[in-house]
Amino acid sequence: MADTVRLGDSRGLEFQLDSLPRSAQHAEDLAWTAFSASLGGQLVWCAEATPENPSGRLIWTLVDLLQGLGRVWPWLLLEEGYPVPVNPEHPGNLWAEAERRWREDVPAPQSELEADILYDYRQRHDLSLLLRGLHVPPLWVLKEGRDCLLWSPAVERPVRVSHGSVMRALTALGDWITAQLQDAEHPRSRHAVACWQSRLDRVREHAISLITGLAPDEIEQILSATSAEAQASDAASFFELGDAAASDFQPGELLMAARMTRNCLDWTAQRQLLDVLRGVPRAATPELDRLADLACQIINADDHPWHQGYDLANWLRKHLGYTPEQAINPRDILSRWQVGVEAVRIEGSIDAVAVWGAARGPHVLWNEHAHSRASTQNGFRTALAHEICHLLIDRRNALPVVEVLGGQVSPLAEKRANAFAAELLLPREHAAQVCRGHDDLPRAADRLEASHRVSREVVYYQIQNSSFYATMNAVEHRQLDNWRLSGRHAP
Repeated sequence: MADTVRLGDSRGLEFQLDSLPRSAQHAEDLAWTAFSASLGGQLVWCAEATPENPSGRLIWTLVDLLQGLGRVWPWLLLEEGYPVPVNPEHPGNLWAEAERRWREDVPAPQSELEADILYDYRQRHDLSLLLRGLHVPPLWVLKEGRDCLLWSPAVERPVRVSHGSVMRALTALGDWITAQLQDAEHPRSRHAVACWQSRLDRVREHAISLITGLAPDEIEQILSATSAEAQASDAASFFELGDAAASDFQPGELLMAARMTRNCLDWTAQRQLLDVLRGVPRAATPELDRLADLACQIINADDHPWHQGYDLANWLRKHLGYTPEQAINPRDILSRWQVGVEAVRIEGSIDAVAVWGAARGPHVLWNEHAHSRASTQNGFRTALAHEICHLLIDRRNALPVVEVLGGQVSPLAEKRANAFAAELLLPREHAAQVCRGHDDLPRAADRLEASHRVSREVVYYQIQNSSFYATMNAVEHRQLDNWRLSGRHAP
């Protein structure tokens, strides 16, 4: 057996491989290999160690893995989010969330179609399915902006590392297998090598549909309904694509906005949003950039996202000189940071959009349409607070160019931003202090709603998440629930 080759990063995705010489068991040129794979230093593909195989590595041909990597490469490189309107925290919860949606909201023909879509989606992102004839645990690879989510049931929680590092590991793996097949004459081997070597051609061919999640006919509808100047452009020019196969490629603002709104806006509203985004200027925001550098240092990546949001909000309040008793106006903060805030009117479920790409922003659009939660004063303040979190912490990682509040975004980033917005506007422990100092809980909640200019939902959940909640009796629980639902004091 040759010396072991290690490919990848022990903090993320890593492979250990030993090429096997020809033998009676594997005489053909099919890249027979003893190998294992790990996520975050924990083995996920391995065999039970035996005297004959003390390393515990799997022994199998990797020719199908090479062919499969070449086939699904465009999707591993470019596709983000889930193809149906669900947003689980990791792929292990994907099917359960989809089934819940099908039971509650979707007629049978559509649920069957979505099941087929999710089946195809797994074929593109679960590397275990590329090892034909060998059963190993799932190993999912999902792009999330500049990050990559890696998941297997063999690890306790998803592993997040840079997407670039994962793609470099997979590139090294594909090149290593190709080298083992350099002189192979077997048709399977020759086909696998050809598929691997032509992978970037397929990236360029499918890039716009993969990044946006839009079918070709939907892209044509958007192009045909835009201005005369836009109609004169092809899709690549309209979406400002660039070379999707380049090593430093990152999707721009228009592509990602289309991606995040494909399940919540029809193509007419999408076109309207893209036209507005096209006019957003680039802005210099040195104070925001400085604070973003500091914010990244205080976040503990191992904490739950809501704890991260709470910590970030409390840090920012103190840094800006606000006491817990003071109400915050998020628009004043954004103005201080020289971030533009602009109203748009788009019919759909989106509330706000933050943009900060290489060509545009930082800038925030808020939806004043009556269907938007941002159309109310308290909803407007909450939406801006939500976007402040993304501007501080997500520009370098999960959301590199745009975020759509109400669109399809990384669940981790959204949970963190939701917790941040609530804590920034109404600190939990201030809510607890007010409730302890008042003998009428509904009136205490009224006071918090008025003093900090937040919605009843924010007051309710901040009390619920505070230290006071554990001391409440059954009557107070009922009073708070009734206050939230009806606005009337419980008897």
